[in-house]
Amino acid sequence: MKIKNWSATLEASESIAIIRQELGKHGARKFALVRRGSQAVGFTFDLLIAEQFFHFRVALDLEAIVPLVAQSMEQGVTALVRQQAYRTAWANLRDHVASGLALVDSGAAEIERVFFPYLLMDEEGQETYFEAFQKHRLLPAPVEKDATIPGEWKVVMEG
Repeated sequence: MKIKNWSATLEASESIAIIRQELGKHGARKFALVRRGSQAVGFTFDLLIAEQFFHFRVALDLEAIVPLVAQSMEQGVTALVRQQAYRTAWANLRDHVASGLALVDSGAAEIERVFFPYLLMDEEGQETYFEAFQKHRLLPAPVEKDATIPGEWKVVMEG
């Protein structure tokens, strides 16, 4: 199976510019790229929520996508495949941000809900909430098997 955007032709810098512009339209401030060497591997931005600025970091795992792009291109890992993986990663991140902002625009979600996994836990910016979950498996308390779900939510099991 070929991964989404495996043949993206838009340069990463153009996808980054689109992400920056779309986040800016939704109130993001202080957009900055996170770099590893000469490559952008993510970005940071601030959002004003309830009269307080919150800091976010969105990161890419470029090495994880390289073999998937190579497989989609039906090639081994080459410099050309690595360049394509870079374009693909940013194209997918652009689409991810765009779909999240579409939820915000349609009233289906708040911007803080969409970007919560990327919210930095402290001023030093060392760890996002998702990274803390991944590292420490910070999970909510387990729910008993026959517990009712509060509020209007109902779980319907079919099949």
